[in-house]
Amino acid sequence: MTVSVMSTVSDLDPLEALPAWLTDEETLRDEGVLYGMSDADPDDKLAVFRAYSARQTTPISQSISQLRARLTGLNDQLTQQENRQQDEQHRLDALYKQQLTAPHPARSILALTLGLGTGLGAFFLIDQTTQPVYSSVFISLGVCLAGIAGPFSQPAEPDRERFVSWLLNTFGLPLIVSGFVLTAALSTQSVGQSVLISAILLALLPTAGRLITNGLRSISLRSARHTSQPLIGSLTQQLAVCQQEINTLRAQKAQLITLLNQQETELARHNARCDALIQLFLSEFTLARSLRDRLTEAQRAVLYS
Repeated sequence: MTVSVMSTVSDLDPLEALPAWLTDEETLRDEGVLYGMSDADPDDKLAVFRAYSARQTTPISQSISQLRARLTGLNDQLTQQENRQQDEQHRLDALYKQQLTAPHPARSILALTLGLGTGLGAFFLIDQTTQPVYSSVFISLGVCLAGIAGPFSQPAEPDRERFVSWLLNTFGLPLIVSGFVLTAALSTQSVGQSVLISAILLALLPTAGRLITNGLRSISLRSARHTSQPLIGSLTQQLAVCQQEINTLRAQKAQLITLLNQQETELARHNARCDALIQLFLSEFTLARSLRDRLTEAQRAVLYS
């Protein structure tokens, strides 16, 4: 969005010139002396001074108000564009990080293969142990899948704040499955063998779950890496356009600030000039009034005659 900066000032009326009696210091001194020597109230003259000054500075005040309003609008646009740029940059950084962290396909396939092999070994061990008691392969399969499901649904690295929850979810189901198999094994095997089988399962089930999870996640990351290339190009192009708009807005803002400073300086100069003229008038008025007060009636009569 382009803002016409110069129109803010050029559309205003030119400054109204002050009358000669107000700008000429000698004439203003004479006015102060005349008011001081007479009984006139200086407030009326001061009101005229301020009225002329206000009329002269009205265009400058309007220009300052318009410049400040446009500067506020530019700041809002600039904030929106910068927020948009940050959001798109975060998305682009996340995609780049995803590409860098995607493992090699061979490693993904190896992890998935090892996970399936470990899970299959755990299934056969459960089936051989529970077969004499339950005589059902479906029970063995369900128990094995339950043991793998706990670690499978958990992240590879736990957060510090959720470590206890991660520990329970990761090893809770494998521990229950190991206890279930231990109970079934005690009916057909010795205590030592039963405990050993239970301990092996407690190691195999979480390992299988984590390996399968890592393998599937790695394959998913590799797939997303190929599909994210067009999105990276689009985001890069959008960032370039956004940066160009930000640069344009910043240039317009710099122009507005320069004009605003000029107008505020001009207003301050006019106000200072007006104050100086008023002080000049008041000083001559005060001096003349004090001199008049020291005169006798006869001297005043001669002066006014």
